Amino acid sequence: TIHFGGEEWPEAVTEPAPFIHHVERVPDPDDPDKTVLRITFPEGHHYGTSMHIPLADDEGKEPHAARMRYRIRFDSSWKTDTSGKLPGFAGLYGRGGWGGRPTDGFNGWSARGLFSRTTDDGHIPIGAYVYHTGTQENRPDYVYGEGMSYHADNDIPPLEPDTWYVVEQYVRLNTVEDSEDGHRSGRSDGVLRAWIDHEPAFERNDLCFRHTEELRVQSVWLDFYHGGKDPAPRPLVVYIDKIEVYARW
Repeated sequence: TIHFGGEEWPEAVTEPAPFIHHVERVPDPDDPDKTVLRITFPEGHHYGTSMHIPLADDEGKEPHAARMRYRIRFDSSWKTDTSGKLPGFAGLYGRGGWGGRPTDGFNGWSARGLFSRTTDDGHIPIGAYVYHTGTQENRPDYVYGEGMSYHADNDIPPLEPDTWYVVEQYVRLNTVEDSEDGHRSGRSDGVLRAWIDHEPAFERNDLCFRHTEELRVQSVWLDFYHGGKDPAPRPLVVYIDKIEVYARW
């Protein structure tokens, strides 16, 4: 469990790069005795922040499944007409699975969270944004990830501003096996699940993230990015706290 209340930056979390550093430790707006992390998207900028929690064990082995849970609170200032990225999982290896670098099953993958356009009544829909091998099957020229809503198939409404929520995400990478032509290939049995305030919100169990077992769950990716291509239209503020991470090798 990672809190941001100590004097030192948490050892498990990489420090944000200076050029995208819009992070402060501040009192919880609802409980001044607690310290939380405030991320700001400045007007005209894309980044709130981008940090990683590496998941390799002491021997350098990375897991094939992981779960994360965190508290999130969108400020009343939050209003945007487009989408962006929230925390999730990654196996990027500096090669693929983000930023228009499509997943070919060998270069990398990611399954970040997603925020979508603010509703007319001021609520914030969230979901997953996934780079998996299927994103190009029917659209060979498409090089980005697939957005998936956490609200489409249930009664869970979009998030209200000025309210803390518990968001939980789970990923299990797909199995890799010998194919008929003698090559190794990935099956479409990868799993992605999500919960909001402990209520099931989303499940996919037909994803292919990889064609090689060398791709693993490299990190929890604490990514706060506005866009796509559109920067923040105004200063946007979101808070995060109490990140819990579990991994399975």
